[in-house]
Amino acid sequence: MAPQAVTHSLFDALNEDEPHELERSIKRPLPNDLREFYLQCNGLICFVTEFEISGLKKTHARGVKAALSHPFELSIPNLEERPKNAEDDMVFFGSYDYDGSCLYMRADNRVHYAKPGDATPLKTWDCFDVFIERELRRIFSLFSDKGERLVDGAKVLPLDGSSDSEL
Repeated sequence: MAPQAVTHSLFDALNEDEPHELERSIKRPLPNDLREFYLQCNGLICFVTEFEISGLKKTHARGVKAALSHPFELSIPNLEERPKNAEDDMVFFGSYDYDGSCLYMRADNRVHYAKPGDATPLKTWDCFDVFIERELRRIFSLFSDKGERLVDGAKVLPLDGSSDSEL
């Protein structure tokens, strides 16, 4: 891949039964907004791995082609990398490559941003739709049309003074 290639992956929607597979794999229910997202899109990756939303990994094949054809596995941040201070109803679903900071939701459908290994919210969006629209718009504004980052890597994180409520 060329060093300046723009790489995004948007994964095919889950069928009506597959969100139940996700819930079984993470051992907790999905918030309604996140369930609806997965019925439209089984995760995404932006600018190679700058920002990602995990989903249901339907194969465990190895290699570059297999890795690019499926989202990161949702069970990993919820079971293997789950912060010690996470409450039972928190569903960790996304991350930022710069430092591994994470995104999670609860049953109230609010989206929370937190540092790696810590569930203390640093920023909150009122719902998934507001989060995804604003965050994708913000992230895409930080890159050129060729996919070159226009700012320092830390600026990709959502604590840059942009809109939305900060806690």
